[in-house]
Amino acid sequence: MVFVFRRFGLPLVLLTASLMFSGCVPPPPPKDYAAFDRERPRSILIVPVTNRSTEVDAPDGLLVTLPVPVAERGFYVFPTHMVRRTMEDDGLGDADLVQRADPVRLAELFGADAVLYATIQEWNAQYVLLSTQTTVAIDYVLKSGKTGETLWSDSQRQVLQVGPQGTDAASLIAG
Repeated sequence: MVFVFRRFGLPLVLLTASLMFSGCVPPPPPKDYAAFDRERPRSILIVPVTNRSTEVDAPDGLLVTLPVPVAERGFYVFPTHMVRRTMEDDGLGDADLVQRADPVRLAELFGADAVLYATIQEWNAQYVLLSTQTTVAIDYVLKSGKTGETLWSDSQRQVLQVGPQGTDAASLIAG
Protein backbone atom coordinates (compact mmCIF):
# COMPACT_ATOMS: atom_id res chain seq x y z
CA MET A 1 0.00 0.00 0.00
CA VAL A 2 2.82 2.43 0.86
CA PHE A 3 4.47 1.59 -2.49
CA VAL A 4 1.27 2.42 -4.37
CA PHE A 5 0.88 5.75 -2.54
CA ARG A 6 4.54 6.69 -3.06
CA ARG A 7 4.40 5.79 -6.72
CA PHE A 8 0.96 7.24 -7.58
CA GLY A 9 0.12 9.47 -4.57
CA LEU A 10 1.59 12.80 -5.71
CA PRO A 11 0.37 12.52 -9.33
CA LEU A 12 -3.07 11.49 -8.05
CA VAL A 13 -3.21 14.46 -5.67
CA LEU A 14 -2.07 16.84 -8.42
CA LEU A 15 -4.61 15.41 -10.87
CA THR A 16 -7.42 15.73 -8.33
CA ALA A 17 -6.44 19.30 -7.47
CA SER A 18 -6.20 20.30 -11.13
CA LEU A 19 -9.65 18.84 -11.82
CA MET A 20 -11.10 20.68 -8.85
CA PHE A 21 -9.65 24.04 -9.85
CA SER A 22 -10.22 23.69 -13.59
CA GLY A 23 -13.97 24.10 -13.03
CA CYS A 24 -13.52 27.35 -11.12
CA VAL A 25 -14.62 30.37 -13.07
CA PRO A 26 -14.25 33.86 -11.67
CA PRO A 27 -17.59 35.34 -10.63
CA PRO A 28 -19.11 37.93 -12.94
CA PRO A 29 -18.38 41.52 -11.98
CA PRO A 30 -21.00 43.04 -9.68
CA LYS A 31 -23.72 45.01 -11.44
CA ASP A 32 -23.99 48.75 -10.91
CA TYR A 33 -27.48 49.62 -9.68
CA ALA A 34 -26.67 53.23 -8.72
CA ALA A 35 -28.74 54.79 -11.53
CA PHE A 36 -31.66 52.46 -10.79
CA ASP A 37 -31.53 53.22 -7.05
CA ARG A 38 -31.29 56.96 -7.71
CA GLU A 39 -34.30 56.94 -10.09
CA ARG A 40 -36.46 54.51 -8.05
CA PRO A 41 -39.06 53.75 -10.75
CA ARG A 42 -42.46 52.55 -9.63
CA SER A 43 -44.14 51.95 -12.99
CA ILE A 44 -42.53 50.20 -15.94
CA LEU A 45 -43.67 50.36 -19.53
CA ILE A 46 -42.78 47.15 -21.39
CA VAL A 47 -42.62 47.95 -25.08
CA PRO A 48 -42.98 45.44 -27.94
CA VAL A 49 -40.09 42.99 -28.14
CA THR A 50 -37.53 43.11 -30.95
CA ASN A 51 -36.80 39.74 -32.53
CA ARG A 52 -33.36 38.86 -33.92
CA SER A 53 -34.08 35.11 -33.93
CA THR A 54 -35.74 32.97 -36.57
CA GLU A 55 -38.68 32.05 -34.30
CA VAL A 56 -41.60 34.15 -35.54
CA ASP A 57 -43.82 33.69 -32.45
CA ALA A 58 -41.06 34.39 -29.90
CA PRO A 59 -41.81 38.12 -29.36
CA ASP A 60 -45.48 37.49 -28.64
CA GLY A 61 -44.65 34.69 -26.22
CA LEU A 62 -42.13 36.82 -24.35
CA LEU A 63 -44.35 39.90 -24.33
CA VAL A 64 -47.14 37.92 -22.70
CA THR A 65 -44.93 36.38 -19.99
CA LEU A 66 -42.52 39.27 -19.28
CA PRO A 67 -44.89 41.42 -17.17
CA VAL A 68 -45.42 38.68 -14.58
CA PRO A 69 -41.92 38.63 -12.99
CA VAL A 70 -41.68 42.43 -13.24
CA ALA A 71 -45.01 42.88 -11.45
CA GLU A 72 -44.04 40.26 -8.87
CA ARG A 73 -41.09 42.48 -7.96
CA GLY A 74 -43.53 45.24 -6.97
CA PHE A 75 -43.64 47.43 -10.08
CA TYR A 76 -46.78 48.58 -11.82
CA VAL A 77 -46.71 47.18 -15.36
CA PHE A 78 -48.90 48.68 -18.05
CA PRO A 79 -51.05 46.11 -19.90
CA THR A 80 -48.91 44.98 -22.82
CA HIS A 81 -51.72 44.58 -25.36
CA MET A 82 -53.02 48.06 -24.58
CA VAL A 83 -49.48 49.42 -24.91
CA ARG A 84 -49.01 47.72 -28.28
CA ARG A 85 -52.36 48.98 -29.59
CA THR A 86 -51.69 52.54 -28.43
CA MET A 87 -48.27 52.51 -30.07
CA GLU A 88 -49.72 51.20 -33.32
CA ASP A 89 -52.26 54.05 -33.26
CA ASP A 90 -49.39 56.48 -32.66
CA GLY A 91 -47.42 55.22 -35.68
CA LEU A 92 -45.09 52.89 -33.80
CA GLY A 93 -46.40 49.54 -35.03
CA ASP A 94 -42.98 47.98 -35.58
CA ALA A 95 -40.90 46.89 -32.58
CA ASP A 96 -37.71 48.25 -34.19
CA LEU A 97 -39.34 51.70 -34.48
CA VAL A 98 -40.28 51.53 -30.82
CA GLN A 99 -36.71 50.57 -29.85
CA ARG A 100 -35.39 53.64 -31.70
CA ALA A 101 -38.04 55.99 -30.27
CA ASP A 102 -37.20 58.43 -27.48
CA PRO A 103 -37.86 56.69 -24.12
CA VAL A 104 -38.91 59.99 -22.55
CA ARG A 105 -41.63 60.42 -25.20
CA LEU A 106 -42.80 56.82 -24.73
CA ALA A 107 -42.94 57.21 -20.96
CA GLU A 108 -44.89 60.47 -21.27
CA LEU A 109 -47.46 58.76 -23.49
CA PHE A 110 -48.36 56.39 -20.63
CA GLY A 111 -47.16 58.23 -17.54
CA ALA A 112 -44.46 55.60 -16.85
CA ASP A 113 -41.35 56.05 -14.72
CA ALA A 114 -39.22 53.72 -16.85
CA VAL A 115 -39.29 51.86 -20.16
CA LEU A 116 -38.17 48.24 -20.51
CA TYR A 117 -36.79 47.11 -23.87
CA ALA A 118 -36.22 43.43 -24.65
CA THR A 119 -34.40 42.00 -27.66
CA ILE A 120 -34.52 38.30 -28.45
CA GLN A 121 -31.10 37.31 -29.78
CA GLU A 122 -31.67 33.55 -29.94
CA TRP A 123 -34.67 31.24 -29.67
CA ASN A 124 -33.87 27.74 -30.92
CA ALA A 125 -35.88 24.62 -30.14
CA GLN A 126 -34.51 21.09 -30.54
CA TYR A 127 -36.99 18.24 -30.33
CA VAL A 128 -35.73 14.90 -29.01
CA LEU A 129 -38.23 12.07 -28.58
CA LEU A 130 -40.63 13.26 -25.87
CA SER A 131 -38.77 16.35 -24.74
CA THR A 132 -37.84 19.73 -26.11
CA GLN A 133 -34.71 21.73 -25.39
CA THR A 134 -35.08 25.43 -26.14
CA THR A 135 -32.14 27.82 -26.00
CA VAL A 136 -33.17 31.40 -25.34
CA ALA A 137 -30.94 34.49 -25.25
CA ILE A 138 -32.48 37.87 -24.45
CA ASP A 139 -31.03 41.33 -23.86
CA TYR A 140 -32.86 43.70 -21.52
CA VAL A 141 -32.45 47.46 -21.12
CA LEU A 142 -34.40 49.61 -18.66
CA LYS A 143 -34.33 53.34 -19.42
CA SER A 144 -35.50 56.29 -17.39
CA GLY A 145 -38.77 57.87 -18.45
CA LYS A 146 -37.50 61.26 -17.26
CA THR A 147 -33.98 61.44 -18.72
CA GLY A 148 -33.66 58.51 -21.15
CA GLU A 149 -30.61 57.31 -19.19
CA THR A 150 -30.01 53.55 -18.97
CA LEU A 151 -30.94 52.47 -15.45
CA TRP A 152 -30.24 48.76 -15.82
CA SER A 153 -29.24 46.30 -18.52
CA ASP A 154 -28.71 42.57 -18.58
CA SER A 155 -28.31 39.66 -20.96
CA GLN A 156 -29.83 36.29 -20.14
CA ARG A 157 -29.14 32.99 -21.85
CA GLN A 158 -30.88 29.86 -20.67
CA VAL A 159 -31.56 26.38 -21.85
CA LEU A 160 -35.12 25.33 -21.04
CA GLN A 161 -36.02 21.64 -20.85
CA VAL A 162 -39.61 20.62 -21.44
CA GLY A 163 -40.52 16.96 -21.07
CA PRO A 164 -43.54 14.82 -20.33
CA GLN A 165 -43.56 15.99 -16.70
CA GLY A 166 -43.49 19.69 -17.56
CA THR A 167 -40.70 22.24 -17.50
CA ASP A 168 -37.76 23.14 -15.32
CA ALA A 169 -37.67 26.62 -16.83
CA ALA A 170 -36.84 29.55 -14.62
CA SER A 171 -37.68 33.19 -15.15
CA LEU A 172 -35.65 34.94 -17.82
CA ILE A 173 -35.44 38.10 -15.77
CA ALA A 174 -32.36 38.66 -13.67
CA GLY A 175 -32.94 39.24 -9.99
